Amino acid sequence: MPATTPQAPAHPPRHGTQSKRPGRPRRRLRETVLKALTAAALLLATVSCSLWRAAPIPYGQEVTAVRRLDPLQQRLEAADAASVNLLLTDIGRIEYPGFASVFWRMVYRPFAPGLKRVLIVAGVRGNEAAGVECTLDIIDQLRAAPGPGRLFNADILPVVNPWGWTHGLGRNREKLDIGQDFSAFRSREARIVRRFLRGKRYDLVVDLSEEADARGFSIRTYAPETLTAAERVVAEIRARGYPIEPRAGDPWRSPQEGILTAGRWHLALKDRLGAVSLPEYARRQFSPAVYTVVTPALLPLADRVAMQRAAVDALLAAHAAPTEPPAAGAPPTAREAP
Repeated sequence: MPATTPQAPAHPPRHGTQSKRPGRPRRRLRETVLKALTAAALLLATVSCSLWRAAPIPYGQEVTAVRRLDPLQQRLEAADAASVNLLLTDIGRIEYPGFASVFWRMVYRPFAPGLKRVLIVAGVRGNEAAGVECTLDIIDQLRAAPGPGRLFNADILPVVNPWGWTHGLGRNREKLDIGQDFSAFRSREARIVRRFLRGKRYDLVVDLSEEADARGFSIRTYAPETLTAAERVVAEIRARGYPIEPRAGDPWRSPQEGILTAGRWHLALKDRLGAVSLPEYARRQFSPAVYTVVTPALLPLADRVAMQRAAVDALLAAHAAPTEPPAAGAPPTAREAP
């Protein structure tokens, strides 16, 4: 049989068009596919849970109080009486069978023009004691005359979940997780906060939180323009000798050492799924700079409060410092809280 002549390829390879490192595009493709699959799995799991959501059974008489509200109220009232720049008000009232409490709001106004506006919230979950103590510590310091580091307007909600804080439980009396209720607003606490925040704008929002399984300090950011402030916070906490959470997991949340970043797509996804947290709600509605400061609940309370306080001070310096020195003037004769 006659020998067959090899056929030349219809499209000969073009020299110089192939990547010198063919493995890199494939690796990037694998990473992209992994992230997409992770997000899809998260979406599927969350949707499947949200499609069937049984009404929780409220706590009964078996739950006993572990704290009293009186000492907390006394500290707030003492701060109110000690400074013309502090005013204790309430934004609502929480009432359950056998329990009643006002929803406190501490207003801080140095009475100077052009200052940044700050919102600090704590006690969204009642078993997170460090945040409540940190806000009380901040309020105590704000008794002093306004000066460097204290030139900003602030609204402070020291305990968003007073029933949970009194009983040492994360959820409210109806077993609703207030921390994930800023889309459905099933809890009365979340509805009170929403009504108070309607029409307001803040330059900085800080949510003070804790985690039982955390090994170190971390800070969460929400669609930030830059990570500079978060990096400074982590550096400050590390310089003080406290552990930093490595955050090896959560690939869908862009983790760094001590920093978790939730992008805009994450906020939109949480909104669609009806599981929006207070800081996520704040970022979408009324503030460009929102952070959650998280301390490990296993550490002593004094250390947790110290970490949260250092983080708040660093965030205030980054986002709430006045752009121009405020004009000197006499304080007003009447105390007003806009």
